[in-house]
Parts: sequence; C-alpha cells; structure tokens
Amino acid sequence: TPSSALPAAGLRYDPAYAHYLAFWLDEAGGTAHVWAGGFRMPSAEAQGSGQAGAQLSFRAAQFRHTDAGRGFRVLLSQAPGSAALPFGDGRNTGLAPGAWLTLSAVHPALRGVLDAFGNGVTGNATIPASLPPGTQIFYAAVVFDAATPDFGDLADSAFFSTQ
Repeated sequence: TPSSALPAAGLRYDPAYAHYLAFWLDEAGGTAHVWAGGFRMPSAEAQGSGQAGAQLSFRAAQFRHTDAGRGFRVLLSQAPGSAALPFGDGRNTGLAPGAWLTLSAVHPALRGVLDAFGNGVTGNATIPASLPPGTQIFYAAVVFDAATPDFGDLADSAFFSTQ
C-alpha cells in the first residue's frame, strides 16, 4: 500500500482488554515505518522486599470504579507467555501456563477486593525460600467473580526478581 493511502496516526480503544492503542506512520529517510503502542489503565504491583522466604502482597490499581466490591486475583508464572483466561474468555494473560499459574488461581492469599476507586490489596503470601536470588516471577491481576464465573478487567503482566 502506498504510504499516501495510510493515515498519519490513529487512536483506537480495544474493549476486550480495556486499553488504548495508538499507531503512527513515520516516513523519515523516505521509508515508511508503522509504529504502534498501547496503554492499559489497570495495573498490579508487587509489594515487599522480594527476598526468598519473605512475605509479599500485590496492589491492584486503576481498575474501573464500576468494579467496586468485586474480587480480583493475582496470577503467577515462572515465565512470560500467552496463557488464555478460561471459561470461554480467551484473553491473553501474558503469562506462561504451568503449575504456578494453576496454583495461584486458587491460592487464597492472592485474592483481594476492589474499593470504590478500583484499588485493592491481596493478602500476604510467602515467597518460597528455595528460590535463588534473581529468580523472575511474572504476575498479572484480573477481576474475577467465582460465582458466575466471570472475568472483568485484566492488568498487563509484570515481573519482579527475588533478592
């Protein structure tokens, strides 16, 4: 497609992931390059020292205020990947499938409730003492109603390294 047929820039909202995608065309040097990026409001952050054997919690932030009072879960993985949410949802968690993902989905300490501003904190979980320093633990938070089962917003995946 000739570059003159492409829009110079655009912004789109993706309701499946509740995030915005931006794209733009750069014709520097006479060659057309298409760039894209995105931003998702919901986020999760590990809180604690990150030391093996220590307590760790997760803070969920900027979820929709309409999710106030709903539960959320933090999912863990040993690697990034493309495991999909179950029950027909199918969105990509950014986490690799495996035992950590399966166990974290049902671990009671990795649950929390969102407040009126879309923020919440999980309980404390213990980082396994056997993990060597520098081990990367990947995670993502998702709003989840076990009674339905229904998923709400999904935060981008992130990671922390054990100390």
